[in-house]
Order: sequence, then C-alpha cells, then structure tokens
Amino acid sequence: MPLELAEEWLAFEAAIGMRPKVEGKDIPELRENVRKSRMPLADSETLKINGGGFCFGDLDIEEGKAAQLVVLIMASFAELKGPGNIRFIAEAAPMVVVSVDYRLAPEHKWPTSRDDCITATKWALEHFTHDSNVDTSKLIICGGSAGGQLALATTSKLIGQGIPVHGVVALVPIAIGENAVPDHLKGKYISMKENADAPLIDYHLMSYLLNHNGHDDHDPEFSLLLSPSLQNFPSTYIVTCGADCLRDDGFLLADEMRKYGISVRHDNYPGYPHYFWGVPVLKASQTFRDNLSKGLHFVISGEE
Repeated sequence: MPLELAEEWLAFEAAIGMRPKVEGKDIPELRENVRKSRMPLADSETLKINGGGFCFGDLDIEEGKAAQLVVLIMASFAELKGPGNIRFIAEAAPMVVVSVDYRLAPEHKWPTSRDDCITATKWALEHFTHDSNVDTSKLIICGGSAGGQLALATTSKLIGQGIPVHGVVALVPIAIGENAVPDHLKGKYISMKENADAPLIDYHLMSYLLNHNGHDDHDPEFSLLLSPSLQNFPSTYIVTCGADCLRDDGFLLADEMRKYGISVRHDNYPGYPHYFWGVPVLKASQTFRDNLSKGLHFVISGEE
C-alpha cells in the first residue's frame, strides 16, 4: 500500500506549503537543523532522558515539572515547535517526573545510551527512597521513538537485575532492528517500506540514524521483540502512528506482549506521521494528549 495520510495532516501541509521533514547531510548538520527549528521553552524542573534517533536531541526541547516516580526517555527531535509533553505528563497524574540526558551516538555507541538510562533510574530510586511524598515502589518508565526503545531496554535490564518496574509507556517505539525480523513476522513488518516517504522522519533518515547507533539488530537487548525478558514486563501502554516507519514495531510488540498475558493498552493514529503531536494545532494532537493521560493512569492502576 502507498503512504496514506490523514486529511487533517494533508491540510496542515497545504497550510505551511511543504511536507516537513528532519533533514541534514550528516549528524552535525542534523543536530544544527533541529536546534534552529525549535521554539524557546521555559526552564525545566526535571531531569530528562531525551531521544533523537540515538544521535541528536537534548533537554531543551521538552519541558516539565514534578510529583508516582516516572523516568522519561523522550524523543527531543520530534517536538520542533509547540509546547513540550513533559509538563503535561507531570500534570496528568500525581507523579514525580525524572528525565535524563543520555550520551549520544555516534560519539557514544550502544549500549551507552541504555546504560546511562539505567544509571539515572537507579539514582532516582535512591534519591527519592526516603521521600514520603514519592512511592518508589511504583516506578514507571516512559519514552518515545528512540526513547521508546530505551524505555523497553532499560526496563528489561532493571527487571533482570531484580529491580521492579510497575509500568511502561512506549510511544512510537523501536521494538526490533529491521534486519532481525523473524521470517514468520515479515508479512506483518511492512511499514518501513510502506511509509518510506513519510513526513517528519522518513525511511532514509531512520536507517541513517540507526546505522550510526552501533547496535546489532540481532541483539535481544536492543531488539526487545526477540528478548525472553518481555514475558516479565509490567502493564504497558503503546502508541503507534499509521504513517510512520515504526508503526509495525508497536503492533508486533503489543501482539507479543499479549501472547505472554501482559496487560497492554494500544492506541494507533491512522494517517498521522511519527510524533505528529509535536504539531499542537492538530485536533489529533489533543486526542493524543487525552489518550496519553488515560494510558498513564492505565499503567499506574493496571485498569482501563
């Protein structure tokens, strides 16, 4: 099937006279173009884990403030304009939001990014352990895009080390390396090619960034869809976008988790590209925020 975009998104493209994409001939230029495209945001009162395809992004793109312990691993590059989601997440439920600026590839190859997230999570648990206002026994790991992969990978490693995780929020996550998709799932893994020319993040850029991350697609610590640890995961909220190269990662992840009996809530947005909620004028962006609030309550309570 060819790329299919929602009428609202096409109207947005018509209004701005272009199809927005993250562009650049190399990592330094990509980073610079992302910085130039931002709007200034207020100072943050949290520590945050950003995404950015593992290769770019920092703490300036999304804002938040704290009060349940949530470790955020967000994709910074995607919110090029408009308000950040961290403040919304912090206000969506009684929780403390901690976010972490992990080191980036290609200067720091995988698994440096994941290990930084693990270190930051352990710091947060220790830091708040004696705070009577924070329940560290109900840790939530939340991330988007590259941050979604890191949320999954961090959760897997923490569970393996005997550190309980109460819930996971994976927004448009990378769940498996393209070269490691098992034969029996290849018929369900078509969004990389189907949405190759998608807005914001297309297949060329997605592949370029992943090729600079330094991971092995067949490593189950990166491709969590292949990991036996998935059967031990807590309640998980997954978001996918229909016009996104990573759409099928999220669908396959949800299917695999349900096979293990894990409680999963999955929201999909047909016709919208990767991280579309970075465009706040879209009605679908408000729907996303409403559903994200429900998803957060779902992983906290374990109930729909």
